[in-house]
Amino acid sequence: MASIRGELTGLIEQGAVPRTEVAQAVAHSGLYPTGRAWGVFLDRLLLWLGTLALVCGVLFFIAYNWAEMGRGLRFGLVQAALVIAIGVYGWYQG
Repeated sequence: MASIRGELTGLIEQGAVPRTEVAQAVAHSGLYPTGRAWGVFLDRLLLWLGTLALVCGVLFFIAYNWAEMGRGLRFGLVQAALVIAIGVYGWYQG
């Protein structure tokens, strides 16, 4: 499947789109994202960055306090991490 940009370039080179109407063809092709598309992109980007920051914070908190934790708590944390990983895998596999 060819990209929109490639198809548009091919049409311009073949002369199917006159040079005077290239800007209008690009505008109608949806080649550039709209303001709403940018908003959705930024919303999801910030959501993922926030999630990453939260996970890193929890990870660093546990790593800093690892030596002071008892063996049972450390074992429980490792087991909980495994159960969560298996649960997420099962959820994605549906």
